[in-house]
Amino acid sequence: MKMQWEILVADDEEVMCESLAAWLREDGYLVETASSGREAVAKAREKDYAIYFLDLKMPGGMDGIEAMMEIRRLHPDASIIIITAYATVDTAITAMKEGAQEYIVKPCNPEEISLLVRRIIKVKNLQRE
Repeated sequence: MKMQWEILVADDEEVMCESLAAWLREDGYLVETASSGREAVAKAREKDYAIYFLDLKMPGGMDGIEAMMEIRRLHPDASIIIITAYATVDTAITAMKEGAQEYIVKPCNPEEISLLVRRIIKVKNLQRE
């Protein structure tokens, strides 16, 4: 039986959020979206997603790094990908130190996203077996 993996995309930029979600849905994944770090954490409290895409800079008092740290407390094995239009060496280092699996700079390339997600899902399938 094939596992249907779910992905959460959190980005305050609606166009980016919906574009990324649409690409992932085209690849056959179930995708939910959130428009803030707080909303992403609230959804993570309800269920554990296979992969979390978190925008680095989000309003509402919780950025992507803070959301990632909170999701990590809820789900220590979570696969978290930080996406940002404001890439710096410092934020990349912080993201990786705090447990991000990847750090992607916007604009995102749909093929790169597909390959990355397939690679993560492949590992998750092997772990599950």
